[in-house]
Amino acid sequence: MCKYLLLLSWWLAVSLTAQPLEYVRYKVGDATMESALAMPEGATAESPRPAILIVPNWMGPGAYYDTMAREFAQQGFVAMTVDIYGADVRPKTAKDAAEAAGKVGTGDRSTMRNRLIAAVKQIRNRPEVDKQHIVAIGFSFGGTGVLELARSGSTISGVVSFHGGLSTPLPEDNRKIKTSLLVLQGSRDPYVTMEDVLKFLAQMKDTEVQWTFVEYSQATHAFTNPAAKEKGKEEYNEQAALQAWEDAYDFIGRMCEVDTSYMKEADMLNALKKTVANDASITTLPTQPEEPIGKP
Repeated sequence: MCKYLLLLSWWLAVSLTAQPLEYVRYKVGDATMESALAMPEGATAESPRPAILIVPNWMGPGAYYDTMAREFAQQGFVAMTVDIYGADVRPKTAKDAAEAAGKVGTGDRSTMRNRLIAAVKQIRNRPEVDKQHIVAIGFSFGGTGVLELARSGSTISGVVSFHGGLSTPLPEDNRKIKTSLLVLQGSRDPYVTMEDVLKFLAQMKDTEVQWTFVEYSQATHAFTNPAAKEKGKEEYNEQAALQAWEDAYDFIGRMCEVDTSYMKEADMLNALKKTVANDASITTLPTQPEEPIGKP
C-alpha cells in the first residue's frame, strides 16, 4: 500500500508542477523571434518525442499559450509556441494586434509563411524531437497561419486550424499542400462567411489533399478560448471547445502515430481557464469591422 501511495504522490507532484519553459531566440531575415519551448520528461536524442507547434491568435505569444505548451509537454510532446511577430512585438490592444498582424499577413503572406517555416526548422533541429512526427496547431489568426504553412508545401505531419481564416491570396498554392489538414470552425463565426467556407471546400475538393472540415453548431469565432466574451461574435462555447479538442487530439494521435486516448480535453480547458482567471491581460480583444487579415 505504501508503495502505491508513493507512486500516486509522485504522479501528483509531476502533474501539478508547472513545466519549465526554455525561451528560444532565432533570426528570420532581420527580425529576431522568441518562442517558448516546453520539453516532456525523458525526451532525449535517444528517445525523441513527437512535437506540437502552437501558433497564437493575433495577440501573439503569452501566458495562455505557454500553459498550452506545458500541458502538451506533460502529455509527452515537445511543444513550442511560435513567435510570428518578433521578440519586441507583443500587442496590448486591438489596434496593436491589427497592425502587427497586418505586417506579416498582407500581400502574398510570404512573411507569415517564412516565419512559420523557420519555426518548423527550429523544432526539427532539436535532438529531442521525432522529426517525422510534427503537427502545427493554430488559433484564429494562427489558424490562418497554419493553413498558409501547409500551402507553402511543408512536409510536417499535419496542421489543425481552430477558428482560423480560410481565404488565401494564393489559392493555387492549395495544390502544393503535402500534409493533412483538420479545420475546426464555428458555424456562427461572423469573420468567416458561408462564401468563405464554400470556396475553401471547393478548393480542397479540387486537390488530392487529405483534409477534414468540422463545423460546430452555435459556435462563434474564438469558441475554444475561455477569454472570449463578446456575445455573438467571439464567445467561449464549452461544448464546442471540448469536442474540438477531442477531435484535435484524435487527429494528432493519428498523424504522430501515438496513442492519445489518455489525453483529456477537459484537462487542457481547465488549465487554460485557470490561466485566464489569473491573468486579466489575456483577451481575444473585440474587433472593429473586419480587415482581410485582421482576424483576432
